[in-house]
Parts: sequence; C-alpha cells; structure tokens
Amino acid sequence: MRLLEYSLFISLVVFLCVAGIFKTSPLLHAKKIAANLPMRPSNPNTLSATNEIEKTQVVMTRLTGKVYDPDSLITPGEDKKIIPKILFNFEKTTEVLKSQKTVKAWFRTLEGKHAVYEEVWYKDNTLQKYTIRQHQVKHTGSLEVKAGKVFMSFQDEKKKCSQSEEIQPNLLIADQVPDYVLNHWEDFLENKTLSIRFIVLSRCESIGFDLKVAEISDKNRLTIKMRPSSFFIAIAVNPILFTFDKKEKKLLEIDGRLPVKQVSETDYSDWEAVLRFDPS
Repeated sequence: MRLLEYSLFISLVVFLCVAGIFKTSPLLHAKKIAANLPMRPSNPNTLSATNEIEKTQVVMTRLTGKVYDPDSLITPGEDKKIIPKILFNFEKTTEVLKSQKTVKAWFRTLEGKHAVYEEVWYKDNTLQKYTIRQHQVKHTGSLEVKAGKVFMSFQDEKKKCSQSEEIQPNLLIADQVPDYVLNHWEDFLENKTLSIRFIVLSRCESIGFDLKVAEISDKNRLTIKMRPSSFFIAIAVNPILFTFDKKEKKLLEIDGRLPVKQVSETDYSDWEAVLRFDPS
C-alpha cells in the first residue's frame, strides 16, 4: 500500500513538471521561495554589544631597556675589552582606550626590586596627571592639570613643597619630550632651536630649556640636546641627550640625568647615566 502511494506521488510530481507549474526542479523552486522570505531581524542588542566591545578595546604597547654606567660604554677608538655595566632594567607600558592614554614606567634593580615607578595620564594627548615614587630614597611627587593650571607637589625626608603655575605653551614632563621632538622633526632637521618649559617636581616649578640638534648627530642618527636656557642653571645642570634613529624616527637612548639615584650608606646623589632601549 505504501509503495502504491509513493508511486502516485512521483507520478503527480512528473505531471506538474510537464505541465509547466514547476519550471525547475521542486527543490530549487523551494529554495527560491525561501530566498524571497523576509529575513529574521538581527538582535539589535547583540550588534550594539559587539560595537561597544570594538570601541572599548585597549591598545597596549611595551618598551624595555637598560640603564648603563656611562663610563663603561664602548666608544670608537677605545679598548674593545670594556664590558658595559648595567645598573638598572627599564620597562614602560602604554595603554590607549578611546581618548584616554595611561603610561606606566618602572626602573628596577638587577635583583628585580623597584627603584622608581612613574605613571602618567593623558586625555586627547593632553597631560592630565603624573605621579612618581622614588623607592630608593622614598621621594614622592605628583602633578595635576585643572582649571588652566598645573598643581605640583613633592615630598622627601628633608623637604615638602606644593605650588601651582599657569599652563604655558610647550609645558612638558620627561615622558612628553620624545613626542615633542617627533612632532617638530622638520624644525630640528632645519637646525632650529626650540624652547620649552620643563617641569621639575623636586622644585615644584617649571624651568626653561632649549632643544637643538647636537653636533654628534650623523646621517643615521639625530641627537637632540636639551639644555637649560638660564646660563647659571646650565653651569650646574648638564644637558640631556635624546638620540633617535633618523630613518625610523624611533628613540634609541637617553643620556643624562635620570630619576634613579646613586645611593651610598650615608647619602644619595643624582645619577647621569645612559638609558638604551631594546630593539622592538
């Protein structure tokens, strides 16, 4: 009985095809009908959540380097047996989320202990806040930008200060100097001298500095010398050198006073050393 029913069904399909009711095979016709049906609307909440995830993705970069004793570094013409002496390890991370950027930097001893920790907050590439903790000698400092002013504070075992200044053009902290150079790259290639105000938290004030191309620059490297504008301060404070790869416009090293200290059993002093960044 079932075989008879199946035979009748096949005969009916053949008849319909011959009669022209199905111009194509029934299966293909069914697919065409299904294709013309309205699609089920996507879940708007799902799409919204996906877009929000894309918008809230954090972009992170990491930079590492080593701090060297400058007297141990090899220069052309010197004894090649000299072995560079590493003083500290350096690490810096940058996290970008929408218009917010957070920079964290660590100077660590070779044993892994924290010597200095710095943190910087930016919004729309504008400095908002900066903090530093000098673990070697227990210094702390911070600044915050609000209402058109920069509020600075600093404290160590001997002194404490707090002060505010009006925001001035080209007011920078150390973390901003490399980007400032890159933003004025063509000016430096034309041997122009640019002036900035550099925040010195230990004095709760900003000091004028001039930036210009150093004589040691060559066809592969561009070295920027940052020197105090004041003749009298320049006598006491040596320049800081920022060396960049000319082709890649990438910072290679910083030579000068760094936030790490040279500590003895009875005292500490500022250390002028060389921070060389690892290849990335």
